[in-house]
Amino acid sequence: MSSIGVRILGRGGWWPALWLVGACSFGVSPDPTTSIGGGPGGSPDTGADTGDGSTRGEGVGSEDSSGGTTFTPPGSTTGEVDDTSADTGPAGGCRNVGSCPGAMSIGSISGDQGSADLMAVGAEPTWLTFRVSENDDSLTGSNMSFTVTLQSPAGADFDLVVYRGIEGGTSGCGGLMQQSLEVGAIDMVSMSWGEGGVANDIDDSVWVAVEVVAKDDTCAPPQQWSLTVEGNT
Repeated sequence: MSSIGVRILGRGGWWPALWLVGACSFGVSPDPTTSIGGGPGGSPDTGADTGDGSTRGEGVGSEDSSGGTTFTPPGSTTGEVDDTSADTGPAGGCRNVGSCPGAMSIGSISGDQGSADLMAVGAEPTWLTFRVSENDDSLTGSNMSFTVTLQSPAGADFDLVVYRGIEGGTSGCGGLMQQSLEVGAIDMVSMSWGEGGVANDIDDSVWVAVEVVAKDDTCAPPQQWSLTVEGNT
């Protein structure tokens, strides 16, 4: 089993990187990197208690030549990085070996005010999570909303499954589900909830879990999908 590298890009540069264990089982297993970050002014989470007994962002870190930190999960070993230059074209057997409770947090976004988008890229199926915060505390109240857009690479078609947790909760796992199974390059899911014209006096902030799924279990490494989360849509 190979490891999938994850980097978090924040306002001040590269945040600590995290290794997620798991990859597709085909040919010479590639080690694609999933890069995660927010736009200018974003504040991605780099490790937080999920509230369900698991913790995001665990690992042993060491500084690399780019100034980031490479995290190795407990129990794994390090060695030469596989040369993935020959691992091109569609490859079957590309399944998500992760789980929703182990989803990687890509940060937080406002659901009722303007904020920087969240972004992530990768070559394989994965689980991601983010928080949508309520920031408008006016008497009239504002609706909460977000949109997740997934762009598939040439040679592969990834689908998008989104779970929205309960208001004030600590996880999106098992929440209200919407999905986009379009055949083509673009998949999109939008959700809205919360206050209308009058404030409801509760915190409408939620956690959202996202699964990126390879249609027909087919990937096209090193070609990468890209995912964008926009708040207050």
